Amino acid sequence: MKVNIGRIQGLSRAQKILLSLFKLSGGEQKQIRYEDIVVEVFSNFPSDFQLRGYPQYPDTGDIIHKPLYSALKKAGYVLSGNKYFWLTAKGVEYGKQLLDKGGQSDSKKVQAK
Repeated sequence: MKVNIGRIQGLSRAQKILLSLFKLSGGEQKQIRYEDIVVEVFSNFPSDFQLRGYPQYPDTGDIIHKPLYSALKKAGYVLSGNKYFWLTAKGVEYGKQLLDKGGQSDSKKVQAK
């Protein structure tokens, strides 16, 4: 999916992860490896997902892992198994909403702590 989501403003970290997963999956309920999500999120939003002290590298720790397993999964947007993640039908719809509104939809809907 050729969408420059990195230019969308006003998103929480969880929303940025969801949009990156949406882009990787082509807007479908397709399984994506965790490592691919890390690379995609970092390439779309490098300043938000860089390794502290090493801005050229992605942070592979809790900064991505926690929102996937907590905020996004609890909200019913993401399913997971064996380090693979995929959007639910609800997650696909929410990804479309975020793209359609340029990230200006309810940014408090999914917040990453």
